[in-house]
Amino acid sequence: MRLKISSPKKIILYKILINIIVTLLIIWGIALFSEGVLLDFISSQISFLKLILSISLIIFLIYFLTKKFEIKITSSKENNKFFLLALVASTILVSTLAILEFNLFSIIVTVIATLLTLFYLHKVLIENER
Repeated sequence: MRLKISSPKKIILYKILINIIVTLLIIWGIALFSEGVLLDFISSQISFLKLILSISLIIFLIYFLTKKFEIKITSSKENNKFFLLALVASTILVSTLAILEFNLFSIIVTVIATLLTLFYLHKVLIENER
């Protein structure tokens, strides 16, 4: 991924947000997998709703920064569609299994956040290849 930005502060802020979103997505994936293995143990310790809202907020901030600072992201051709399809399939499977016992509001927020995340990944990985 190559960035064309004039100010180093913008690069640093953008990279920090990218690192935060990657970290949160890894935590989310581990928490969902652990919730499937250890039922109700993880959800009693952390709030999935707060984690999903945090991920959504960071994705919004990244989107806002790319538009405001006119950050142009060019991705290499190394991004393949198999990785994206596997990611989408595993996200849908894990999310479906994880939200079965949630209340209605949490299910709606989780589904919307998952769809926004998948849309962002599609936009970054697929549309930049064209």
